[in-house]
Amino acid sequence: MSTQKLGFIGLGNMGYPMAKNLEAAGFPLYIYNRFAEKAENFRGTSTVCESVTALVNNADMIFTMLTNDTVVKSVYEEILKQNIQGKLFVDLSTVSQKLSLEVNDAIRDKEGAFIDAPVAGSTKPAAEGTLIW
Repeated sequence: MSTQKLGFIGLGNMGYPMAKNLEAAGFPLYIYNRFAEKAENFRGTSTVCESVTALVNNADMIFTMLTNDTVVKSVYEEILKQNIQGKLFVDLSTVSQKLSLEVNDAIRDKEGAFIDAPVAGSTKPAAEGTLIW
């Protein structure tokens, strides 16, 4: 089992199976979703966080899989209020290049790291762990 603590924000159609695959791989996983009921199936095997702040404070590497530019911007505004020095953020969302560059610059300014890694595929490859990066 890995000691790297992972965080996953966004449990929609794609994020839910992606997070379940990380959980099944044995990673200590912290979960946050703005609609808390989507996180219920993670209780007992992962840590469900009540806020973005709690997740960021506990995880070393944070994945985000969010709906659109507006939601990504909102979540990263909350993330940027925290001490993120040394943390890695991987955004799996399909968003504008402009937003990805803005988030990258803001994360880097606070001594974190950012990877823009949108995925191609649908819910079946997400569940199977065969998405194209």
